[in-house]
Amino acid sequence: MSTETIHTLQEVADLLRVDRSTAQRLVQSGNFPGAFTIGSGKRKFWRVPDSGIQQFRQANEVQPDPMQPRPKQPSLVEDLLPYLRREPKTKTKPKKR
Repeated sequence: MSTETIHTLQEVADLLRVDRSTAQRLVQSGNFPGAFTIGSGKRKFWRVPDSGIQQFRQANEVQPDPMQPRPKQPSLVEDLLPYLRREPKTKTKPKKR
């Protein structure tokens, strides 16, 4: 018997780097194969198997490693720092005689 990790909505949101409400919408709309609910009525909780998350990632080209740092975005400030660090040119006043 194989055991598969089952994730809560918050765990799914964390793995995909989205808000919990976004994860809930995705699960409810059937984007995760094998997702199921526990309970009924107002006390209904979604659970998503690991295989469902992997299939969703493959279908939507989501980065496989959520802990991988995001690519660094260019920053205008960083681009301007070399110019800002230059020594200001000072005009020398002619000496009075």
